[in-house]
Amino acid sequence: MKNAILAVGLACAAVLSWPEVARAEEEPNTIGFQADVGVPDGSALSLAYRLDPVTFTGGATYNLMAVGPRVGVQWDVVGPLTLSADLGTSGKNDLSLFAPDEDLPSFSYNYASGQIGFATDGDFRFFMRGGISYIWFSVDDYQNTSGETTVTLKNITGDALVAPTLKLGVNWFVL
Repeated sequence: MKNAILAVGLACAAVLSWPEVARAEEEPNTIGFQADVGVPDGSALSLAYRLDPVTFTGGATYNLMAVGPRVGVQWDVVGPLTLSADLGTSGKNDLSLFAPDEDLPSFSYNYASGQIGFATDGDFRFFMRGGISYIWFSVDDYQNTSGETTVTLKNITGDALVAPTLKLGVNWFVL
């Protein structure tokens, strides 16, 4: 009889605690990773911190020439619709990687991007976003002499480049 009462008591406790277990399983993870490719970012790997409906990211980008930092924020507006903004820099880009026989200047660029797009739901999310980037750049001191012609560039900076941006990636929240 004691065993039967103990079994009924355990069964009641399990049934009463079941909603708590179900809610704990539905809680989304908040810390994870973001990996994406896009323009002007290149490829990127970031840490992500989610406080629904906002996700904050910070990490590094690589554009085949240099590594640079990037930070961003994403807002899940409604359903799959998302808005996001990024701020990043390219680091020092060395064009001689693509033309080793040429004497080419190195440059860097910074950008601020605003995008709208779509993302799947859950702890593993695919996303696609597009928008506009505002890019400002600088070219280091450079001098090239070819025959009788000498080209000299002295710390050129510009900030009037507005370009489309596109990003494709995944978020994976693990903790």
